[in-house]
Amino acid sequence: MSHHRGARESLDKAPTQTELAYRHLREALVTLEPPPGQIFSEVELAAFVGLGPTPVREAIAQLAREELVEPRRNIGVLVTPIDASKQLRLLDVRRPLEILLARRCCEKASTQERRQMLAYAQRIEEASASENLKGFLEVNRDIQHLKARAAHNQPLQQTMDLFFRLSRRFWIAHVAAVPHSIARSHISCQHFESYRSSRRALCRGSIRRAHRLFGVVYAQCCRCGAR
Repeated sequence: MSHHRGARESLDKAPTQTELAYRHLREALVTLEPPPGQIFSEVELAAFVGLGPTPVREAIAQLAREELVEPRRNIGVLVTPIDASKQLRLLDVRRPLEILLARRCCEKASTQERRQMLAYAQRIEEASASENLKGFLEVNRDIQHLKARAAHNQPLQQTMDLFFRLSRRFWIAHVAAVPHSIARSHISCQHFESYRSSRRALCRGSIRRAHRLFGVVYAQCCRCGAR
């Protein structure tokens, strides 16, 4: 009993300063708050997150491994530029893993996780109906994290979480660069219908249909990214 209590306590520990710096910087980098292509000093980034230089330096090392920043000796920290060709290569790797993730979600997601996915599908519909791009991107982030958890496979979850962040960063930049009327159509026509249907297929545990719909979504993403 004491062993289980100790395990729970370790899981409930408050995050370290390094973890706080990493989470804050990661979300800011994904949402383009420090603009891509610009260079910042460690002092500036420490001031940005309101933490000391040591945890920020450790967080930068982790973010560099995730290709969100590039430390430059005697210069500073470069915020990785947005690269469409790199995004297409990432999609090439991510696609088969998405199919595996869809299969594992269909097989292993709990009842509560399936209910949550349905709730997210409803939020996606509402974002589309109101032409709310920001809302669409936010609920998409929540869906991707839920998918990764619902597979109940930690290595797969960690890999997909990284891919999700890089893809989300690209699409935030893409939406910002496209005229509103064009970007709005991206979530209100065929892509949205395929996306929504794929989430409902996961909820029902329909592996074959989920596989097919994820293929459609990825083909649409690749066409859009290549423009």
